Amino acid sequence: MTLVILAVGMRTRYGGLKQLDTISNENETIIDFSMYDAVKCGFKKVVFVVRQDFLETIKALYLPKLQNKIKVAFVCQEVTNTPEEFLTDYLNNDVYYKTKHSEHNLDRAINQFTLVEKIREQQQEINFYINEVYLSSCH
Repeated sequence: MTLVILAVGMRTRYGGLKQLDTISNENETIIDFSMYDAVKCGFKKVVFVVRQDFLETIKALYLPKLQNKIKVAFVCQEVTNTPEEFLTDYLNNDVYYKTKHSEHNLDRAINQFTLVEKIREQQQEINFYINEVYLSSCH
């Protein structure tokens, strides 16, 4: 199984990378605890989803810790293309995102808002399946 660590945060509310702040007397981070549990439960790979500007910091911190314990991969993702951004661009005459027709960004925004709503409607079921996978992998 593969563990996915989402560490793309924008740092706007917290003011820093909370994933890298230590939370123990041994200077361990929340990710350290997640990794320990993942290895113990038999996960074979971890994928860090990070922003490009965090990539080298995350690599420097976690590659040495995880060497010979679990396979590691990194995926860079920027926090963009939110429904609000598409809607704002539509209202500003489509100056940022390329469009193929006059209401393309409006359609994108509606689709993204719809997706978020469907995820919220199914959140309990999604959590159930996540817990089932986690619990079955640890026993």
